[in-house]
Amino acid sequence: MDVPSNYGRWVDEKESDGTGWKTFSSGLDDIFNACDFDRSYSTWGGYLLWMTSYFSLCVWSSILLALLTFGDTIEAEREKNKSSASIHEKLLLAEQL
Repeated sequence: MDVPSNYGRWVDEKESDGTGWKTFSSGLDDIFNACDFDRSYSTWGGYLLWMTSYFSLCVWSSILLALLTFGDTIEAEREKNKSSASIHEKLLLAEQL
């Protein structure tokens, strides 16, 4: 997985002399101006399992879990809104008579 390799890199950088650490502003500059675009598998292949799992399986399972957990509540709110809308419509019709 990706976490052990990144954790190891973080520990190594933390124990170094600190020259690898960026200031906040230089970090922002790096984010907005980084342009190393590389589609080769050798560059990003080590992240394939982690990113695929996170950005597909985990996201969809989170959505499913939320729907299973709050689905009844959402449906009850919809029914409540339908009934309150119909009451509102009845009041408007009664005022028009």
